Amino acid sequence: MMRRLRRKVVGASSAARLLILLSVLVLFLAAFPQAVATQDPYAFDYSAVLEPPSFQHVLGTDEAGADVFTRIVYGLRLEVAIAIGSVLFASLIAIPLGVLAGYGGGLFGSMLTAASTAILAFPLYLFAVLIVASFGSSLTSLLAVLTLLFIPQIFVVVRAQASALRVMPFVLAAQAVGVREPRVVWHHILPHTLRPLSVITPQLMASAILLEAGLSFLGLGMQPPAITWGTLLFAGKNYSAEAWWYAVSTGLVLTLTAATLIWAGDLIGKSLTNVRY
Repeated sequence: MMRRLRRKVVGASSAARLLILLSVLVLFLAAFPQAVATQDPYAFDYSAVLEPPSFQHVLGTDEAGADVFTRIVYGLRLEVAIAIGSVLFASLIAIPLGVLAGYGGGLFGSMLTAASTAILAFPLYLFAVLIVASFGSSLTSLLAVLTLLFIPQIFVVVRAQASALRVMPFVLAAQAVGVREPRVVWHHILPHTLRPLSVITPQLMASAILLEAGLSFLGLGMQPPAITWGTLLFAGKNYSAEAWWYAVSTGLVLTLTAATLIWAGDLIGKSLTNVRY
């Protein structure tokens, strides 16, 4: 199956190749923002406050005279860390629990399912606001909040997949010939959970970026001097009348990034529709 997945994802369409190219570009910019943003994001020039877009400042300047384009590019670093980190940490916890609950079942699995359902029933943004407001705003607390929010979402998907797979013919055949349970889980159950996870992972990353922006916009996310798109929106909203380009440019980048990630999840789902077990 894994060979089929690789062939479908790598070869299929120009849209898939474009997404791969964009992913590489984003990771490159996150690692080396100075490659395209040559100015210092912390270089303040109070003689050039809130200047409109120009040849020198493509997206204008902020309230301290810093280049908005440069700060957006440098903000990508934290956005990538938050998006990838939260989904990765949530996956490391939720995948084993989901496989255990779906394949093993029992009282423990039922308790995990009930707890996940209860968390999912609570409004996502309100839950995030309550936790951040209680434990403070920092990168660590933000990652912890997003991880906690994503665990039940990943758990539910993995549990459903593992529960369906345990009655599949190839799993029953492996059990019938005496293959041990850990080997069945490792070789037959776990690899097949990658298919639905590959669909929801980009969408969860989009949710992480939007949640960070929403919390920062309320003053509960990352705090200056840290640069994120959320902190730029928080600062830019105070100058929406005299310097509309400040918040609008950041908002457009944020919206396009989230939309691209959601589109990527949808594209992966469509490309894997015909993959067989």
